[in-house]
Amino acid sequence: MEGSDLAPIWRGKSERVRDTLFTTYEDLMRAVRDERWKLIRYPQINKTQLFDLKEDRHELKDLSEHPEQQERIKKMLVELKEWQKRTDDKQPLTSEHPKPQAIDLTGRKRKPDQHQPDWIVKKYFDSE
Repeated sequence: MEGSDLAPIWRGKSERVRDTLFTTYEDLMRAVRDERWKLIRYPQINKTQLFDLKEDRHELKDLSEHPEQQERIKKMLVELKEWQKRTDDKQPLTSEHPKPQAIDLTGRKRKPDQHQPDWIVKKYFDSE
């Protein structure tokens, strides 16, 4: 079973089992976070985001373009790659042919998914 032994925490011998956490979502996203910072990498569009979870817990202010955060980003990308190696995650973190970052939905018809209640469909979606 994949995971970490939590017994040292239960027994009061340790406060944590790891200093960072690695998450993935299909081939769309890879992320690493520590107690304060979260770095998200979107390989298909060659985009990186950085959030200060202490000051911005809802992840609304992307700090990845701030010059003073570039060293932190480099360090966290190294940590992200180390997690990929440990977990045998072979997803590249960059794309030679990235997709556009912005999606133009002009002229596209909005369609509800099957989980939308009828009142939402009637109020917000064009009737067919």
